[in-house]
Amino acid sequence: MTGEFLEQRLGGRILDVATGNGSFIGFLLHYGAPGSTVTAVDTSPKALHAVAGAFRENHVFPVQASGDKLCFADGAFDSVAVANSLHHFQDPGSILREMIRVLRPGGLFILREMFRDGDQTEPQKTHIMLHHWWGDVDRLSGVVHNSTLARSELEAIPLELGLTRVLSTVQADMDADPFNPENASYLEKAIQSCMSRAEGHPDLIARGELLRERLKRVGYAGASAVLAVGVKAHEPFRQKP
Repeated sequence: MTGEFLEQRLGGRILDVATGNGSFIGFLLHYGAPGSTVTAVDTSPKALHAVAGAFRENHVFPVQASGDKLCFADGAFDSVAVANSLHHFQDPGSILREMIRVLRPGGLFILREMFRDGDQTEPQKTHIMLHHWWGDVDRLSGVVHNSTLARSELEAIPLELGLTRVLSTVQADMDADPFNPENASYLEKAIQSCMSRAEGHPDLIARGELLRERLKRVGYAGASAVLAVGVKAHEPFRQKP
């Protein structure tokens, strides 16, 4: 249902906020109408350079900007998207409102984000636990890295933004090998890096060791994510007093 809805509505001038390495751009290009363009916004010049190299021939235009102060006119885009980034925002509400501002009436809003609860497998729970631990370590150095939201909280966001025709689905790769050697090697390096940054915090070091053992015991798989979409109303949305 959500896939068909995307194929019908996604396209034209697409904005991808907090694009990072551009991992969601392929999804947008896959479902977007032929001839669509993607403006990929991020604050990191390094990330934008990587995006420019990866999508050199795909009508993708990197722009350095902050999500809460988008340098675009009202209604400049036909579709706006944010994926796997909400938990990295200091003030998610301000960024979401900016996205709605630059979305034209009748345009499509897309949110994709992992959630922390629900019927997750044990390997998926490893991902959630690792992610929350990484966030706690990142915050030691002032990096914004919050815990992930619950599924119901994510599904409520399009409604809170006043969108219409709201749909949501859960995405999960249930066929992934939880003991994939390549993933295991990457995660071990990531854990070691976090352990180094957590020096002087014995509680965080202890959690890291437990997670390392858990990886060996139950493995790792990507946590389930909510994909939520909605359409901007033609009339301005006014919250009830």
